[in-house]
Amino acid sequence: MVEEALMKMHRSRTARAETWTAIRNLLTPLLVSFPAASDQYRRSLTHRVAAFVLWAVIEMHIPLLMSDLFTDAHVRRFVTTNYTNPNTRAGYETVLQRFALHTTGEVLESRRANTSPAVTVYSRRELADIRSWAASRPEQNRLDAMTAVALAGGAGLRSVEISRVRTSDISISTDTVFVDVTGKMPRRIAMREEWTPGFLRAFQRRTNEPYVVKPHIVTAQSRRQLTAEVLRNKNVDRAKLRDTWVVDMLDRLPIRVICHIAGYSSLTALLARYEAFSKLDDLRIVEAFQDIMKAASK
Repeated sequence: MVEEALMKMHRSRTARAETWTAIRNLLTPLLVSFPAASDQYRRSLTHRVAAFVLWAVIEMHIPLLMSDLFTDAHVRRFVTTNYTNPNTRAGYETVLQRFALHTTGEVLESRRANTSPAVTVYSRRELADIRSWAASRPEQNRLDAMTAVALAGGAGLRSVEISRVRTSDISISTDTVFVDVTGKMPRRIAMREEWTPGFLRAFQRRTNEPYVVKPHIVTAQSRRQLTAEVLRNKNVDRAKLRDTWVVDMLDRLPIRVICHIAGYSSLTALLARYEAFSKLDDLRIVEAFQDIMKAASK
């Protein structure tokens, strides 16, 4: 039954033959020995475990070893990035945790000493809904909403950074929007292309204004809370928009680059929040850096 289920997945998934063979050789005896209550449960378990291992090996480049594959960070990242329903996430995570406990005899634990804060991300459909919400706001709020969601979801700016963006901080090269972030962590960010159409429509109406969001508010104290006011909606979470952008960048750019463009002062600070979404190599970079710093301090 396990072999049959794995073969069906092989025909429906894109993976090299040698990769599938190695995965099958690792998982088959473990899945067969798992105390499943029914054939249906074992079949479901096989699909879930194999899907996770495929993702870990092919997309995350994690070695095909149980100790490297089944960590709390990897399981949490898999369910968070692949499923939006909280109940589905919880159920999938429970299944993988039980399988890991059966095969290793250990409860999944984080690779790092400090537990990362809970981070959730939006799906592509949810992001599209947020853009639609901003574009459908009443006219007096539409430009602010379209601009603010683009800066958070398309450039990863924090709320306080959004409030400080001036029209002079925006530059456009062909179809790419660049945002110059000022403050404690100055940097230049290229906005994700799916956010640029809405941003540009709003920005073109604000080119002669001092700020891109709520331009009529000019005092620093008054501007601090304006992003919360602009994006006041139960389905729009400013921090979650930024988290979604950072997590997406973790799959696209070297971690040192992300550390800079996300406005973090150190790799340790970045990983403290996004450990669950970081590749195994990223965690090893941080561990190696910490070891070097300890040696240098002696």
